[in-house]
Amino acid sequence: MSVTSVSNGEFQVGSVLGTTFSVFFRNITTFGAVAVLLLLPVLLVTLATQIGVDPVDPGAEGGADNLVVWLLELFFWILLVAALTYGTFQDLRGRRPSIGDCLREGIARIFPVLGVAIGLWLLLVLSGVLAALPAFLFGPLGLVTVVVVIAIIVTIYCVVMPVAVVERVGVFGSFSRSAELSKGYRWKIFGLLLAVYAMLVVFLILTGFLLVPLSTSMISPDPVTGQASYSGLGLFMTIIEYVLTALIYAFNAVVITVTYRDLRFAKEGVDVDQIAAVFD
Repeated sequence: MSVTSVSNGEFQVGSVLGTTFSVFFRNITTFGAVAVLLLLPVLLVTLATQIGVDPVDPGAEGGADNLVVWLLELFFWILLVAALTYGTFQDLRGRRPSIGDCLREGIARIFPVLGVAIGLWLLLVLSGVLAALPAFLFGPLGLVTVVVVIAIIVTIYCVVMPVAVVERVGVFGSFSRSAELSKGYRWKIFGLLLAVYAMLVVFLILTGFLLVPLSTSMISPDPVTGQASYSGLGLFMTIIEYVLTALIYAFNAVVITVTYRDLRFAKEGVDVDQIAAVFD
């Protein structure tokens, strides 16, 4: 039996958040495992780049390693969205998604999503650069333009990746579909994204309060050379940070999938079983 969160055919922020939390916590072990597994290469590369790096001045080693980590993280985040779009729809249909099924479906749909993600990233960068031009003329006030432009783009194209996974209409078709689905609900979507961002900030602050006392022991000087080095606790802290990052990415993937599902229902009256039939 499928699950419906849209009230009277209307897109409601509270319904999206409520469904997101329900789906995420019902599947936190599965979705968390998928996220951790997919981000494992990122963790391994990060740990490898820390070997021999002075933690007091890590930037002194150059930015090439950081770029590799960032590109890996971007790629596996895209794969995670594809995997958890499938997992979320399975849950909404009253089924229990498995780790293996999520990974298989994510890999099978990686290329459509990859093209859309690259397009979205280029759009954000280009728009951000153009919007930043007033900052050179008006100082800090001009930076507001950058924030506004990026917020508009993210709001309009918030469901572009679930569209690419489910509908497979190509890069330009996915952007067009996302703009079509978000039209008429963009202020609500903006409020939803703002609420999610605020909750994640609070979550990071609270976890930071718990982890900071441990991080004071993260760096220890070598007894012979006196050079700072990462201790075993430092390794533990890095792993904890990546587990938290994986869970946040998983939560975000569920948010945008539920948003897409509710927009389809609100605008087209299509229920979850009809949408998710593409996975059968």
